[in-house]
Amino acid sequence: MPGDVPASLDGWWCSKQDEYAFMGFSYDTSSCPSASDLVRDFTRQRKDFNARYVRLYSACDRAGFNDDLINAAWSAGIGIMPLVWFGFDGSTTLYKTRINKLVATIKRNPKAPYVVRSVTIGSEPLFDWAIGANDLAATIVDVRKQLAPYTGKEKMQITTSEMPYGYTIHGDAPRVFDTVSVIQGNILPFFDGAASTAKKSWNAIMWNYNYLIAKGKGKKIYFTQTGWPSNGESSGSAPLPRDAIASVTQMKNYFELLDSQCAFFKAGPQGGVGWFAHIYSDNGLPGWGVLDSQLRPKFDFDWKTSC
Repeated sequence: MPGDVPASLDGWWCSKQDEYAFMGFSYDTSSCPSASDLVRDFTRQRKDFNARYVRLYSACDRAGFNDDLINAAWSAGIGIMPLVWFGFDGSTTLYKTRINKLVATIKRNPKAPYVVRSVTIGSEPLFDWAIGANDLAATIVDVRKQLAPYTGKEKMQITTSEMPYGYTIHGDAPRVFDTVSVIQGNILPFFDGAASTAKKSWNAIMWNYNYLIAKGKGKKIYFTQTGWPSNGESSGSAPLPRDAIASVTQMKNYFELLDSQCAFFKAGPQGGVGWFAHIYSDNGLPGWGVLDSQLRPKFDFDWKTSC
């Protein structure tokens, strides 16, 4: 990062054509990590693992937390993709409060436009029926208007993060696809009945990918949640597939599969698919972390960031 905040965003962000292959990690914030913990984790992701962005997951409503995220990203020299979390408590107002707080912080903190790559309205909000598709599209439009000074070509993106299945149960949500700046897809073939092992997951990945290409009509695609659990104790909110094998070996095999397809994904719309490993550590989602609860990598990796 430069010594001072630049005077303009012109030429600041990389072209979408260069944003493919391994992008970084999903990073859980539900424990409300301290400012120093954020700097530690973001710096390590950038320097040790070549992450370019941090895709945030879950929520922390501590006062000042959004500023901590932005300042930590600036310190670490990494971009962030903040997420407006809807949660699972049925609240219809909390997400609006979170939007307002995030937008206010981005407008107030001079470093924010230079580290916030996207504002993501919900993680699987359609799948969870947390909001209707038309209301989600309208919310995305409203946030884009509020952040208009920072959005536009190769600037801050306003979008949502969703599974293809979440779109299909809402009639493919065409207004959402029309509205988002880029497509952030959650691709978790571990829950596909035919993908019992990581090496058998390619067909499931391809179905999801082809669906997003068809509905996205040329928009940039990121896999913002993709991975394979190292144990079966925590499979998230979904039931554990009967035949799926969860192990460190399967996790390693899954990410190696993605890494081996760098050239294939690079051929996708607007420079190809960029993917985020879900999730950074077991402190965020036990069993799914690429690092364990002591922040030790479960296996050696050096995933491609270009090919």
